[in-house]
Amino acid sequence: MKYTKRSNSGFSLIELVIVITIVAVISYTIAAFILSATRTWLFIKSRETALSQGRVTMERIVREIRRERNPLLITIKLSNECEFVDIEDTANTINIKQSGTDLLYSVNDGTGAVVSTLTSGLVNPGGLIFTYLDSNEATAAQSRDIRLVKVKLSLFLGTQGVTLEDGVRLRNLL
Repeated sequence: MKYTKRSNSGFSLIELVIVITIVAVISYTIAAFILSATRTWLFIKSRETALSQGRVTMERIVREIRRERNPLLITIKLSNECEFVDIEDTANTINIKQSGTDLLYSVNDGTGAVVSTLTSGLVNPGGLIFTYLDSNEATAAQSRDIRLVKVKLSLFLGTQGVTLEDGVRLRNLL
């Protein structure tokens, strides 16, 4: 009988440990890259959402105030609230104010107010600030002196904070 030497066709323990270590390092690197990219995407997406929501809200506020023709029709001029007579129906008053973290928009026809929430997530306090200025851009002492209304809107949604500012010059003055 002839003796033949069997060849070892398997891997040694050292070879297996080296391969497992290399695969683990490569897997960790790839996972860290994917995790970083996912976090960046979530950050950008939440920032985009906060900015979009703030822009839509600011556009609505500015559009409503821009329609006002007579500064005497601005009845409440507080730093976090603005109320004025509706240009289309002078029996209605429009009120925009901050209540907690909500921005409320209400229309009152004298019999009752219809209130809706324009947005949530305002910084509390100071998420909505109105500044009423005269023709010299100094603080207006009376409603009849108002020529410019500046609006500052600060939102905090999730982990993202956004602050938007805009101004409205009243047209067709007295």
